[in-house]
Amino acid sequence: MPGQDSSEVIQTRGLLLYTEPYSSANVMPVDSAWGTAPGGAWVEKGYTDGGFNVNATMSYEDVTVDQNIYPIFTIGTSGDIHFVVNLAQVTAANLKEALGSQGTLSTVAAGSGTRGHTDLAITGDVTVSYITAYMDIRHPGDGEGLRPVIWKGQCRGNPTMQFAPGQKALLPLDIQAYPDTVNASRVLTWRDVIAALP
Repeated sequence: MPGQDSSEVIQTRGLLLYTEPYSSANVMPVDSAWGTAPGGAWVEKGYTDGGFNVNATMSYEDVTVDQNIYPIFTIGTSGDIHFVVNLAQVTAANLKEALGSQGTLSTVAAGSGTRGHTDLAITGDVTVSYITAYMDIRHPGDGEGLRPVIWKGQCRGNPTMQFAPGQKALLPLDIQAYPDTVNASRVLTWRDVIAALP
């Protein structure tokens, strides 16, 4: 039976969110120091506000029969896992991702004396696309990373941004997990990195 262990209590501002386009070949970043950029196609999403939320719901249904007042067994009926976070950097690229990768980004670079711009052009087509999402949470007990990964996720929800005096605008990101059927139907990997021995 586990005892009281303060090293397992997590309270931290060390929070980083990375995403990359979904591929069945995506792998867990190596067990590097917390905050080390994972390389490859991973993109850090920038400042956030309100912390990271990992929401998991597993639903079950009891199976009953006439001959017993208690259920004789239970079956799993549904699972639902989400990463939910508010992005504090409201950019066209972050909005595109929050909208489920809808639309096309295009940028005209600024020049000497000439303004540039970035456009997110959304058309009448709604596409279905997936991302891989990785949270790097700095564990204060050992300074290492707690790293949950959704392997095949889709940004869902209805992102609403409010622009008001005295308030920072936030862009809600809600990533729903789906089974990666190419890889043993992996959904979530929860990795707690252990510090190297001296």
